[in-house]
Amino acid sequence: MEFKDLPKARRQKIMDAAMEEFAAHDYRGANTETIAAKGGISKGLLFYYFKNKKSLYLTLVRHAGAVVERAMQLEPAPPGTDLFDYLNELAGKKIAVLESMPALVQFSVRVFYDGGAQVSPAINRFLLHYTDELFDKYLSQVDTSRFKPGFTPRKAIDLLIYLTDGYVHSLLMAGQPLDVPELYRQYHIWQEMVRDFVYKTEEP
Repeated sequence: MEFKDLPKARRQKIMDAAMEEFAAHDYRGANTETIAAKGGISKGLLFYYFKNKKSLYLTLVRHAGAVVERAMQLEPAPPGTDLFDYLNELAGKKIAVLESMPALVQFSVRVFYDGGAQVSPAINRFLLHYTDELFDKYLSQVDTSRFKPGFTPRKAIDLLIYLTDGYVHSLLMAGQPLDVPELYRQYHIWQEMVRDFVYKTEEP
């Protein structure tokens, strides 16, 4: 029997145990024996379902993304939607989800900044693919008429990702914790900056 064939409650218990452990420790420091024990299975069975620690970790990354998507109840932007109006809507939903899931927030930070050489290349490939997938699924029909030549909705998204990444990295370098509400406030500032940068100037 594969992991996907297990009853939903059992899969969730194992994923919750893995999330808790990988949120509390970096990739190398996370203990698979602890995950197995908290997940209610043996370590041997854990590695039967997941070939190795790396496979478990990458499965958990995909699981975390799916959890956030479901919790946000995302719907594709209707044709002609303003990109930044839609991003405001998404940000409001996401902040509520993240505030209710502190372990997921901590795990997500570790995924970006604490994975180590063993998993970072695979994580980077997944995140690039996942960003493309999310854009195609939810943002492909936004209004493009207001963008300056050479700019696209995807480039605007990339700029926001770079700003967020830089902000979180600076906090970690300074040894400061990630404050989700403060990140939300900063995000709105960056969003207005990017909007002004990529949109044509409106004539009076």
